[in-house]
Amino acid sequence: MDGFPGFEIDDANDTHPSNMPTVGVIGWDVGGANTKVARVAGPGRPPVAAAVRAYEIQRGPAALPGLLGALAVQVGGCAGDIHALTMTAELSQFFRTKREGVAFVLDAVTAAFPGAAIHVYSVRGEFLSLRSREFVEAARTLGMHDTRIILTQILPNALPPIVVISSMMVGNA
Repeated sequence: MDGFPGFEIDDANDTHPSNMPTVGVIGWDVGGANTKVARVAGPGRPPVAAAVRAYEIQRGPAALPGLLGALAVQVGGCAGDIHALTMTAELSQFFRTKREGVAFVLDAVTAAFPGAAIHVYSVRGEFLSLRSREFVEAARTLGMHDTRIILTQILPNALPPIVVISSMMVGNA
């Protein structure tokens, strides 16, 4: 049976969550002027460490992977941690387009943490990730038009994470 990447789960043994290795989650907010990070010892647990570092991306873009690595060490990051990423750095005037900025930040995170699980959070990302799912492909095969697919397949599946993220933002405001 498959579990988290790098962990094997044997159904014949006790696989109670308390007996499994704890995977940390590192949350990143890569901005144009500051980079913020928080680490939890596992999903649903309170932060164990957080840090903010002033970093203007246009003044030294090549330094971003090293900065991310140093911040991960500062908050107690481990090789098996999952990385959750949001960003505003892609809006910096340093980049010609938003796409170029997003690609740059993703490349920097990938360079800093090769082989790590990286999740990017954005509402647009929710829609893009659902676009290639099997149920959307099935709707296309049945001849549904894009508007109908969005309204009947993608939007209902994208709303739950959007509602959760939005309620967390309101709770933290």
